[in-house]
Amino acid sequence: MSGGQGINQFSVRVDLDPDLIEEMDDLANNAASNTLFITSGDLVPTYPYDFAIVPESGPRLKASTGDPFAPVRNYIFQIDTTDLFNSPVMQMAMVSAPSGVVSWQPTTVYNVDQVQDSTVYYWRCSIDSTGNGGYNWYERSFQFISGQRGWGQAHYFQFKNDNYADIEYDRPERDFDFTSEPHEIAAWTPGFDYWGQIGWRLDLANQDFEDVPGSFVARGGGDPYTYETWGTKWTRYVRGPTCHIQSRPRFR
Repeated sequence: MSGGQGINQFSVRVDLDPDLIEEMDDLANNAASNTLFITSGDLVPTYPYDFAIVPESGPRLKASTGDPFAPVRNYIFQIDTTDLFNSPVMQMAMVSAPSGVVSWQPTTVYNVDQVQDSTVYYWRCSIDSTGNGGYNWYERSFQFISGQRGWGQAHYFQFKNDNYADIEYDRPERDFDFTSEPHEIAAWTPGFDYWGQIGWRLDLANQDFEDVPGSFVARGGGDPYTYETWGTKWTRYVRGPTCHIQSRPRFR
């Protein structure tokens, strides 16, 4: 089940296959659904949207309440040039507003634009912690480039929530490292297919493969520490100076 604030539909089905008991009506009376509107006391950022490039300096921050019928409540806005929200230029404000769009106009933090080009700003908002069990922050970031609109990730902290494959986000060093996780080695044969392929690959890169009619034997090998392959690769599109797949030492 998945869902969140707003309109959610819940569906329940019973007596599904395998159906061990046959019934006269096996289709019309075993499912039900209902729609439920779920409200939230959260304040969700709407503009500038995440990773936005805005053409104007000093944009007004706007957010939307999760409950369209909420009474007047206190909300907290923060903006800074770091996602830690602890620099000397950080600004914070409390805004009292009813449901709908809640906005705030920062001032002094935007003075950074006068001394630094293409500044990335981080901003977040939450319902006030008093009486609500703490803050529930929603964070966004944006960049000011005069006269330009678009989307971009220009600051290292903007990459923190990305999905990575074989790369690690190393925040203390502010760089990206190749993962030390195990590599995948796979090999395949044509089986009973006379014109099938035979070969092997390292991770996603083919090392040797070709259509080989009849009986054929191929060996592949590589360095057990660096995984660099030994010998000359042979693939259908990239071939070395040899004209056939050579025998090579096996992996250790």
